[in-house]
Parts: sequence; structure tokens; C-alpha cells
Amino acid sequence: MRKLFTLAVAMVGLMAFTNAQISDNFIITPNDVTLIKNRGFDEVTIEECSFTNEIGNPQLPVKVLSYVLPYNSTVTSVEVNSVTQQKLEGNYYIFPTQPPRRLDGAPIPADREIYVRNISFTIKENFC
Repeated sequence: MRKLFTLAVAMVGLMAFTNAQISDNFIITPNDVTLIKNRGFDEVTIEECSFTNEIGNPQLPVKVLSYVLPYNSTVTSVEVNSVTQQKLEGNYYIFPTQPPRRLDGAPIPADREIYVRNISFTIKENFC
């Protein structure tokens, strides 16, 4: 009888594990949004957010969420249950995404030698 009970508990646990769900939520309020003037543009930041990265397009905050899933699991769906939008009053000229730059302010040098040299190589058989 005890073995049967242990087996039943194990089966229920296994079924619960295979049908596991991950749920999460986050809230961003207007108080979390910081607007800074930068060279005539409005730079929008939100703590713990990164930015869009397409150079020249508006640099807007992006929230990236990551989850650890069990080995060999499969994501069958992603569901967004609720989204609420709130308009920020005013007009904004959003700062464009900039190309990468060095922290010391120096220009990023291009290695011209790499672009102008001819590269040749030989594939050798039996190279192991």
C-alpha cells in the first residue's frame, strides 16, 4: 500500500512538472521614466532597461526578460494577459541611437590593412 501511495505522489509530481508554467509581471509607471535633454534631443531612460540598437532610429528603452527552463523543455506558448498604456504629456524629439564609441572619446580606428590585403590559404588533406 505504501509503495502505491509513493508511486501516486510521484506521478502527480511528474504531471505537475511537465505542465509547469512560468508567470511573471512588471510594472513601469510614469515616475520610472526619466527624460534628459541631450544636444537638442530628449533622451528617455528607465532603470533596469536597455535600449533599442538600430543606429539612427529612436533610442527607446527596452525591457528584456530571461528565464531558465528545464533541460529538453519546449515553450508551447507565450501569453500576455494585460497591457496598460499611459501617454506622457508633452512633445518629444527622441534621441537617435548612436554608433558605438570608445570610452576615452577617441575614434574607433579601422584596420585598413585587413581590408586591403589579399588573403590566401591552402587546405591540406590529412591534416589530423
